Amino acid sequence: MMGKGTFGVVYVGMDKVTNEEVAIKIEKRMEKPSMLCFEKKVYKFLSGSSFVPAIKHFGTDNFNFYLSMELLGPNMEDVLEARKRELLLTDVCSYAVQIIKAIQFIHERGFIHRDLKPENILLRQRDLSTHEVSLIDFGCAVRYRVSKCRFSHIAYREKLPVMGTLRYMSISAHLGIQQSRRDDMQTIGYILTYLAKGKLPWQDMQVTSFAEQNMEVASMKIRMEPKHLCQGLPSAFSKYMKYCRSLDFASEPNYKYLYRLFEKTEKYENATTLRNGYGILSNASG
Repeated sequence: MMGKGTFGVVYVGMDKVTNEEVAIKIEKRMEKPSMLCFEKKVYKFLSGSSFVPAIKHFGTDNFNFYLSMELLGPNMEDVLEARKRELLLTDVCSYAVQIIKAIQFIHERGFIHRDLKPENILLRQRDLSTHEVSLIDFGCAVRYRVSKCRFSHIAYREKLPVMGTLRYMSISAHLGIQQSRRDDMQTIGYILTYLAKGKLPWQDMQVTSFAEQNMEVASMKIRMEPKHLCQGLPSAFSKYMKYCRSLDFASEPNYKYLYRLFEKTEKYENATTLRNGYGILSNASG
């Protein structure tokens, strides 16, 4: 078994036609509507980009639904563990650019993810040196665009069930507010901070119930300003979080501005590494 998705278990299998390894997600058949059937439709709608895995087959028997898809590399949590929870800032910035571009693609197709986390962000290749990513697990995804018109948008609502992963979800999601593009973007900010630091301040809280934990984590996120959350990191991280927290419900994020924050930081960190590691000075004369 590779892991668990929102509504199913994932295994590595073999495509008998192509002899290629594939990822197979399995969901037990129940009386309720199949979430795997829904997820298959989302994947098909998002097909044609490397930012989501290619779907191979979908099938069913008397007991389960099966969805096979392109087998990708490790997820971001696996990468963090493989690097002993200490990623290079240049790598985190490179991942940031890719993740922001990936969610931009999802948003431009009219969907929001609603459950982004390191386990749902996979490297395209098994080689840890690659930085190309794909997003997976669209069981919680929903259309934020209510028609094909670019300017249509789902309505603002409150008192909704909490949707997502507490560690990374947006403040609005904690409060039961209808999610939109801003929530995916804020979640990515928490993920990037986690990858850069190896931990977030609200991890390992000693509370008993889900409701208590939800409110405690929400309270910490509300109180903690971006500059304190991202203390010790390049300014791109706090600027990203500050921008995302300023977005209105129906705002279209400025994706280019956000990924360029990390492109600039990556270039600066690379240059600093070269100067410090190899003694390359700005006035060196060859």
